[in-house]
Amino acid sequence: MNSLYIYKKALADIKKAGSNNVFDIAKSKNIELIYCNEFNKLLGMYAYMLKSRIILLSNNLDEQTERIVLAHELGHDALHRKLAKNTGLKEFILYNMSSATEYEANAYASHILISDKDILELTKNGKNLIEISSILGCDINLTLIKLREMNVLGYNFKSI
Repeated sequence: MNSLYIYKKALADIKKAGSNNVFDIAKSKNIELIYCNEFNKLLGMYAYMLKSRIILLSNNLDEQTERIVLAHELGHDALHRKLAKNTGLKEFILYNMSSATEYEANAYASHILISDKDILELTKNGKNLIEISSILGCDINLTLIKLREMNVLGYNFKSI
């Protein structure tokens, strides 16, 4: 799956929801959100069963992590629904880069949560990676993924 395809899927979902708010996107896609107290190490899970789409989220997540995990699980819905059929896709580690599937869901999440416009404006103003992440209230790892994806799409960010 290529970066342009992932980018276009994220933008289409934002357009459909009329917002990049992950809760609005989930609602626009008719995905049921279920919060679980029983999750110890599991952050979230995407499941597709009997034509129903469900995202399970740990009740123990802070607001920022909850948004990132939800955006990641929305990525699985947009990109990997067939893989999740009947078994689900589980997240124990937020930035598991050991598989293409997990990286793709993170790339989708980066496009949902971080706008190109914000990145371009902040880099133009000389902000570094740490400053950008802080200003946007975003995890530094997700910001790195966004920058990498923007480079693949034709931008030319150096190490910042």
